[in-house]
Amino acid sequence: MRANIQNVKNYKDIYLNKQVGDTIKKHLYEMYPPIINIDEPFCKTREGIVDVFEVKKGQRWSILNYMDTNAFVKEELFIYFLKNIGDNPINLQNFLTWITKHKDRLFKDDTLEAKNLRTIIVNTQKKGYELEKKTLNKLKKILKVTDEDIIEFCPGSKEDETGGVDFIIKNRGYQLKSLIDFRKKDEKWYITTKGMSEGYLKKPKVEFIIYSNDNQILIFPNSNYRMTTYGGRNEPVVVEHSNKPHGEYDNKLFQ
Repeated sequence: MRANIQNVKNYKDIYLNKQVGDTIKKHLYEMYPPIINIDEPFCKTREGIVDVFEVKKGQRWSILNYMDTNAFVKEELFIYFLKNIGDNPINLQNFLTWITKHKDRLFKDDTLEAKNLRTIIVNTQKKGYELEKKTLNKLKKILKVTDEDIIEFCPGSKEDETGGVDFIIKNRGYQLKSLIDFRKKDEKWYITTKGMSEGYLKKPKVEFIIYSNDNQILIFPNSNYRMTTYGGRNEPVVVEHSNKPHGEYDNKLFQ
């Protein structure tokens, strides 16, 4: 390896640069036409890649649609880049040029690298689906609702990716995040999670933010909070909620 990733100055500024995601998306769209939006009675998506490397069995939406935004994929690409850069300078432009030069090996051909990148996406999505499934099963007990009261959306749905709604329970929209840790101080709640931003405040269909793990669920109104730390999409961040939780439930209720 030319250089260890940790020894590269500001390495995250390189592989998390918007141009990297744009370059990945451009090549994927060229390789996997047609680029369409699914418009079916129970599944309406944004524009994307379909009918190849599907997210779920029986679904048309492709895991490739998440490759341009997944930080773990970009980091893995950067590690490949470091192994193959030779004596060339390590910078954004050379990284982008390298991706373009090796796009077939990275994204299309049935190579070890391409399989590994797709596996990263599968594992990332699997964690999200498992968290949602477990949380919904617990919410059925907590809120005393049935499957008929719950609306879930297909992968790539506009409700989720544009509206920010992961699921609806009795006509009320919920956004789900993992609960890593929390603490209370001066009547405020500080939640450590991933993938959270103040952008959900501008999503009128999201009424509640749910933080969930195997032992606890916290439900907050989608209002009166701010980010106190920031990070990448897959890095822990801290959210300060001024409101008390709409609901606080521990594992004893889930038995």
